[in-house]
Amino acid sequence: MRITLVAKSAKSLSPGMEVKLSGLTVGRLKTLSIAGDARIIGKLDVDPSYASFIGPSSILRVDQEGLIGDSFISITPDLAKVKPKQVNRASDSTLELPLEPALDTRELLIGLAQTRMRLDATIANAGKVFASDVPITLSSMRQGAGSFSDLAKALQKETEDTAPVVRETLQSGQSGVNQLGAAGVSVIVTSEELRGLIQTLKAMFDR
Repeated sequence: MRITLVAKSAKSLSPGMEVKLSGLTVGRLKTLSIAGDARIIGKLDVDPSYASFIGPSSILRVDQEGLIGDSFISITPDLAKVKPKQVNRASDSTLELPLEPALDTRELLIGLAQTRMRLDATIANAGKVFASDVPITLSSMRQGAGSFSDLAKALQKETEDTAPVVRETLQSGQSGVNQLGAAGVSVIVTSEELRGLIQTLKAMFDR
């Protein structure tokens, strides 16, 4: 079975590289050429016994064995195709499939390194901010605690100083209440005596 590979770039492609279907080697890349529209055309020679697993919905991509292993062309099975027993593809049939862009390991590692550098810089800046702000915050808290302690001492002293005055005022108030009570009793007695005198005088005039 022959498959025509269509790609925008020949990067990571080379004649003779293996073609694998679900991890199993099923063929090789035979040739590479450039078309009139600058597209890259590759010819894949695949074992026809696997033709029933490859169809228009299959995907081609360049994969690699680990980080430093050899590159190969990977084909995913066409899960939308008809059942294998209904497929009748001739060995000389040709299927054209686009090649997905390959993952550039070098660019990936560079991106990871740049991300690590930005992360380290962020952590360093955060450490500087923490180191400069925390002592100031602790100092402010200590000052606040000292002010609160001074206020508590002042209130306590004020209370101790005013307590005798308040006590004397209450005692004076109590004494005044007692005097008012005695005066009231005297007024009541005087009123009774006056009432008796008036009655006596009235009896004398009535005679």
